[in-house]
Amino acid sequence: MKIQSHTKQQDDIIYYLYQFRYLIINQLIKLFGHSDKKWLQQLLNDLVKKRFIASIEDEEVSRGYVY
Repeated sequence: MKIQSHTKQQDDIIYYLYQFRYLIINQLIKLFGHSDKKWLQQLLNDLVKKRFIASIEDEEVSRGYVY
């Protein structure tokens, strides 16, 4: 069985999700101190693709995805 690799920033995302349970992109941007949503979206999409995390589209919570 081959273990899929991920970056230090993706490790931090996983840690924050365990700590806070659910987060939206704006909250993650504040935690990382970045202003670039595309950079964070690429990291999140990679984690979803590798099945480390799941995304939920819930209009009641936010207009975007909840991770």
